[in-house]
Amino acid sequence: MKKFTLLSLLILICCCFQVKAQQYVTTEPTNKNVVLEEFTGKNCGWCPAGHLIANQISEANPGRFWAVNVHAGFMSPTSYPNFNTAKSTIIDNKFNGSSYPTGVVNRSTTVAQSRGQWASLTNAQLAMPSCANIGGVCIIDPATRIATINIEIYYTSNGTGNSNKVTIAMLQNNVLGFQNGMSDNPSQIIGGQYNHMHALRDIITNTWGDEVTNISQGSLVELTYTYEIPEIIGDPNGINVVLEDLEFLVWVAETDYNIITANELEVIFGSDKPINPAIKTLKQVEGIYCGNIRPIETEILNGGLDDITSLEVEIDLDGEITTQVIEENIPSYTKATIGFDIEVSESEHTLTFTIIKINGEEIEQNNSTTKEITITSAEWSAVDGIIQSITLRIWQDRFGNQIKWKFLSSNLEVIAEGGPYTILPEPGTRLHEHVIPITSDDCIQLVMTDLAGNGFNNGNGEGHYELEDSNGNIIFESDATFTKEEITNYSVRVTLGIDENNNNVIIYPNPASDHIIVSDIENIKAINIYDISGKTVYQTNNISKEINISAFNSGIYFIRLFMEDGSMINEKLIKE
Repeated sequence: MKKFTLLSLLILICCCFQVKAQQYVTTEPTNKNVVLEEFTGKNCGWCPAGHLIANQISEANPGRFWAVNVHAGFMSPTSYPNFNTAKSTIIDNKFNGSSYPTGVVNRSTTVAQSRGQWASLTNAQLAMPSCANIGGVCIIDPATRIATINIEIYYTSNGTGNSNKVTIAMLQNNVLGFQNGMSDNPSQIIGGQYNHMHALRDIITNTWGDEVTNISQGSLVELTYTYEIPEIIGDPNGINVVLEDLEFLVWVAETDYNIITANELEVIFGSDKPINPAIKTLKQVEGIYCGNIRPIETEILNGGLDDITSLEVEIDLDGEITTQVIEENIPSYTKATIGFDIEVSESEHTLTFTIIKINGEEIEQNNSTTKEITITSAEWSAVDGIIQSITLRIWQDRFGNQIKWKFLSSNLEVIAEGGPYTILPEPGTRLHEHVIPITSDDCIQLVMTDLAGNGFNNGNGEGHYELEDSNGNIIFESDATFTKEEITNYSVRVTLGIDENNNNVIIYPNPASDHIIVSDIENIKAINIYDISGKTVYQTNNISKEINISAFNSGIYFIRLFMEDGSMINEKLIKE
């Protein structure tokens, strides 16, 4: 039997046409975000290698780095797709003009730099404090192609000079076409064509930005722009501007040079229709789950002029349909998140979520009012009885340097981790034993990894591993013949193993730097402290109130108190 339980509806982000103070930016000091203006062209054989480097920098710095692909110059022909624009040429002439691929990082140099310099220049910029924070939202009416853009700039310290410049750039993704040297960036090859990303299509402000004069500490600058998005950009062989593929960046700079900070604008599709809902996202919430319950979240956008006061939604799970009515107010141009649980058996399932009524009235169905995802349900095991720890025993093979492992809690926090180990002089095994204290009832996951992708029982020693609970029961055994990783989930209970009569024992301070105090030591017969890998780093039967931890490395530790009555108390300790 599948079960649907509606949990909650929360307003997460309010994106209205009326701008409110500090709606999009924080007033706390931050470091700079980074824009890389990457000068490129379809005929440039080395440019895909540059795109790959930019992608890697972006992946390493999510939400803090953006690439702008500026197509211009002799490497950028006007054959389809023609990315050239007058503003791209102006920017290329100022910073580059002769070599591709090159780029300027936050316009911190007067000339473009080679791709080998981008990462180090980016890291230097990311480490610098910014005098301002910038952010905003872009609301697009698909019917009219009118974009309404609201910007906020908050100065956490005084800006340089008498004025700064704010720039809004429109980029387009997912344009398929020719690219010389595309084999150097195979992830962007689709059906034999190159998937061009982050291509500069227009600068909505003046090319070098619009002047901002109120740049003293504590100033909040609020700007609103209205922009009609063209159907096609480029002549000849222009490119259709697909609204769903657009990306908007905003940055503020000291002058034409030296970008202070940047940000990506959230894009919301709204309209002048009274009712215009859309499902933005539908996803299984990340986490580790035992049993058959899976939490799901969907993000709903009210893209119409009228407030939504109720939604009727249909949840189709493998053909079994449940209808729910949600009574909640969602103001115009506002997003809301709906969370609910589903009950599924093991293996994969298809979940379709559809909005069928708004404010009691049926709505016209389209691609925006329904969304489908695949739900996964992993196998799990219940650890019988009450436990206080799990012992992991690993018999490595010769290449222990390829073995790593970690235990995760249900919220994906690392409970313990270890490896890699040393290489043995010849094929064989060596035992490693780790005791992992379990401090609360939870669903936990063990991820065992072999970095070479062939397990650790493949002819270089009969490697294997096992798990034993604190009651002496072997709860899992593996011959380690997996490939890259092996994942197992466990439901564990420890609550009844803690003597409630001893709950007045207090360990403080926590976090601690050089010592900890243990109160009420009269009923304690032994104390053990373990590091995050399960290794015992301290143990004593000579109990004293103060324990010196100054020699411990910074990190997470587990304290186990063995009580006179046979019970145990587990506490987590953070060493600063």
